[in-house]
Order: sequence, then structure tokens, then C-alpha cells
Amino acid sequence: MIKKLGFIGVMMFWLVGCASQPNVYYTLTAPASNEQTKRSALTSVGLYTIASVSVPSPVDDTLIIVRQSGDQLMKLAHDRWTAPLGKQFNNALAVALTHELGMPPVSKTQASGDKRVTSLSIDVQRFDLVPGQYAELAVVWQVVPASTSNKAGRLVCYTQVREMVEPGVAPLVKAQQLNIQKLAQAISRGWQTGQSGPGTRCQ
Repeated sequence: MIKKLGFIGVMMFWLVGCASQPNVYYTLTAPASNEQTKRSALTSVGLYTIASVSVPSPVDDTLIIVRQSGDQLMKLAHDRWTAPLGKQFNNALAVALTHELGMPPVSKTQASGDKRVTSLSIDVQRFDLVPGQYAELAVVWQVVPASTSNKAGRLVCYTQVREMVEPGVAPLVKAQQLNIQKLAQAISRGWQTGQSGPGTRCQ
């Protein structure tokens, strides 16, 4: 009887230990670095807003979701975003664009009815985190110039970027942060020069 009670006690201790494992929270917004003091803006782009950001519904969660194989996704129990993925992506892209373009986007409320505001739409086709292998981002993005602009018409582009990673969740997050920065660079280049860079096709 004593041995049985001892076994039960050990099992309860193990279960409590598992249940008490703390959650770890991550953000897609990359930390500021000394390199970010140099802005790459070529011209003044004027006012702009991120009109919409859509991410694949299977990964739009506060839990970090990784790809185990070609068709299997797994939610990580204790690794989470600080906000749902769609909001995380919006915030991270806004910060990256601020660095690339030299000014932050205005809110959709501020942009409403203002003909001076250029509109950016972001449709994330793939947001893949594959542990120990890579983080991949594939995005269709569109720039709709302000109605008062003398520049060319709307620009529709597809950007696909991938970063190889070491094992662990933190490397996956850092790699996706870098991918978002690359996306911001592609948007900045396409918008300001009309040219597509590596990993980007425009029409």
C-alpha cells in the first residue's frame, strides 16, 4: 500500500511539473539594431497605409504552429505569439516599412477618405515554420497609389523568401523576422523604382 501511494505521489508530482511549464511568448517585430539607423528610402513616398493583411487561417492563432511534414501542422503547447498572427504580422511589417521608407504608415482611420494616401494590401500565401530546417514566407502584395499621385498605376507583386534555421523555436522566429524585413525591402524597391528584386515577381 505504501509503495502504491509512493508511486501515485511521484506521478502527481510529474503531472504538476508538466502543467506548470511556463509559456514562452514571441513577437515577429525584429529588435532594433545599429544597422537600422541607416534608412534605405530613395525618395519621399508620402502618406501610406497598410489597408489589409490576411494570413492563412490555419496559422492565424496566438499559438505558434509549425509544419511537421507536407500536410501536417502542429500547435506548440507553450510557445506563443504575443498577439494573433495576423496582428503580429501587421505590426512587424509596419516597423520594417518604417525603416525602409523613412516614415510609418498612417492608420486606416486616418487614411479613410484621404486622397493623398497610398494603400498597401498584403495577402500571405504561406507562413511556414519547419523546425530545424527553414522559415518560409510567400506573399502577394499590392500598391495602390494615392489618387493625387502622378506615378504609374497599381503594382501587384509576389515575393517568396526563405531562411534556413538551426533547431529550436527562437531560430524559427528570428528567421521569419528576417523574412518580413526582406518583404519590406521588396515593397520599398518595387514601389519606389518599379523594379523587382530577388525573390519577387511583379506585373
